[in-house]
Amino acid sequence: MKNYASDAAKYYDLIHSKKDYESEASFLSSVFLNETSGLQTKILDVGCGTGNHSVLLAQQNPDKTFFGIDISGDMIDIAKSKSKDISNLSFHNIDLSKFGQDKFNAAICMFYVINHILSLEGLISFFSAVKDKLAPDSVFVFDCWNGIAAIQDPPVANTRTRYQDSKMVLRTECYPEIDFFDSSVVMKNKIEIRGSSGEYYSYREELQHVIWSPKAIKDSLIMSGFSQVDSFKPYGFKKCTTDDFKMVFVCK
Repeated sequence: MKNYASDAAKYYDLIHSKKDYESEASFLSSVFLNETSGLQTKILDVGCGTGNHSVLLAQQNPDKTFFGIDISGDMIDIAKSKSKDISNLSFHNIDLSKFGQDKFNAAICMFYVINHILSLEGLISFFSAVKDKLAPDSVFVFDCWNGIAAIQDPPVANTRTRYQDSKMVLRTECYPEIDFFDSSVVMKNKIEIRGSSGEYYSYREELQHVIWSPKAIKDSLIMSGFSQVDSFKPYGFKKCTTDDFKMVFVCK
C-alpha cells in the first residue's frame, strides 16, 4: 500500500483542493446516524491521509469519537495540525494491525485506499483486520473504483490545473499505464508548482492501483466475515451501476 511522504504529503491538499469532502462527510454522517444511533460511538478512519474526512466528521458529530490512522508520518503530521482544537478526534501514525484500541462501532476507508492494495491475499487480509477491530453489528464504509467501469472507460492521460491563487499555480500531468491482464493501472504523475515571481519546482510520483471487480470485493468481504454488503453510487443510497466509475460499499 502506498506510503505518501515528503512532497506528496506537502502538496496533497492543494492537488485535491477541488474534491467535495463536505458531501462525502455528510453521506458518512448519515450512515452513522442510521447505524450507530444511541451508541457511545468510536469510529476508525483507516488510511486517513491528511485527515480531511475525519476533521469534517468530528465537527459534524460532536457526540462521537474519531481515530484516524495512516502509515505516512508526513500525512499524519499535517492531519494533526488541523485537529488541535477538536477534542473528539485524534490521529496516529500506525499500521492497522498494530493499533491497539478497543473495538470500534464503525470504520471508514476513503479515497481509493482499497485500490492501492495490490493482491487478493492482501485485500482479504485488510478486510479481515478491519472486521477484527469492529464490535458486533458495526458498519464499515469505503469507496473504490468500479472495476467494470474502469475497464469499459479506462483512465486517460491528462493535464490539469489543480490549484491557483495570486502566489502560485499547481499543475499535474498524469500518464496511466494500464495492464488489463494484470488488472493494474500505474498512474505516472508529474507535479509542477510555479510561483508568481518565476519560482519553479516539480516532482514525480507513481501510484499503483488494482482494478478490483465488484465481485472480487464482495467475495473478499464475505470471506473476511462481513455478511451484509451493499454498494451505492457516490455519495447517496442509489444502487451502483456498471457505468459508475466510483462506488461506495456499506458493509456489516
